[in-house]
Amino acid sequence: MNVKQKFRPDQNLKLLDQIKQVLRYHYYSYRTEQTYCNWVVCFLKFHF
Repeated sequence: MNVKQKFRPDQNLKLLDQIKQVLRYHYYSYRTEQTYCNWVVCFLKFHF
């Protein structure tokens, strides 16, 4: 039985770079990647 390992981004990278790495692993489009990253930046600015 093959058990697929869960993808883990490189822990040495910054948060946005980790997010990009995960999105690329799952074959999201570049525009979607930009949108998600912008959303994260706005969220963090508002809450912290």
